[in-house]
Amino acid sequence: MDAALDRERMSSTAFTDSVAVPHSMLMTANSTAIAIAVNETPVPWGENRVNVIALVAFSNAGRSSFQTIFDQFVEVFSDHDDVQQLIKGSLTFTSFIEELVHLMDS
Repeated sequence: MDAALDRERMSSTAFTDSVAVPHSMLMTANSTAIAIAVNETPVPWGENRVNVIALVAFSNAGRSSFQTIFDQFVEVFSDHDDVQQLIKGSLTFTSFIEELVHLMDS
């Protein structure tokens, strides 16, 4: 977690008007994972306000197998309309995952 905070201090990881993807510059996690927070109301993130925060942890062993999924994830979160659809249509964790998978497959 400290490495992700160090990375964030270098420059904000908000890459659209509604999404931040904090992560470490190092691949030192025990396993590769994404933790997601979805907020209906945007929260301050550096100079921006974001609705979605996706904390990404990469392990050295898991990065290559995770890369394809991560690329699709970034593609979905780069599209403002897709992000808004996720925020408004995801009332539960299950519905969020279902909608995310749908958007990643389309």
